[in-house]
Amino acid sequence: MKIELLKPCHFKAVESLETNVWGSEGADLSIIKSRYKTFPEGNVIVIHQEKIVGYAAVQRVSRMSCHNWDIQTDNGFIKRTHKPDGHIIYGIGMSGVKNGVSNLIIDYFYDKFISSGTCYMLALGSRVPGFKGWKFKTGGDITQYINSRRKNGFSLDPELYLYQKNGFEVLCEMENYFPCVDSENNGALIIRR
Repeated sequence: MKIELLKPCHFKAVESLETNVWGSEGADLSIIKSRYKTFPEGNVIVIHQEKIVGYAAVQRVSRMSCHNWDIQTDNGFIKRTHKPDGHIIYGIGMSGVKNGVSNLIIDYFYDKFISSGTCYMLALGSRVPGFKGWKFKTGGDITQYINSRRKNGFSLDPELYLYQKNGFEVLCEMENYFPCVDSENNGALIIRR
């Protein structure tokens, strides 16, 4: 697998990938074009055997918050939220249909912006797909879930667990983060320095 910067000739294939992975919540052509126009170097694709198997977009921001995804990303368009001189890289979206895509993308953005000294932190919101089942068993709330840990110190949530294994820290929960039944629309703000 290899990473390439997104080009206009990839837009339609990326839109199909987004629909395949996220359904109606995936980025449509207008969102993909807006992200590209606003911050071209923040959009990448992953190619495997001459096929696009991954896409991700980031923006530069000056500060983070625990607001929902729509507020933090200008509904995914990033026209109003991207700051060209921002010192934090904020992940807008990531889609992949092959194992290893997310790690490849995260490492690419980390190396490009953080290791190079251009920015000091990679931040993103994550779903918490283990929350609904945990809540049913325990009656606990999202704050308790985000703060719950396995014996090895990692999050109980399977998605947060994978991010933590790749150097991310959980900062806070985000209510009404993004539509996800298993997360009950909750998420977590996570960072990698």
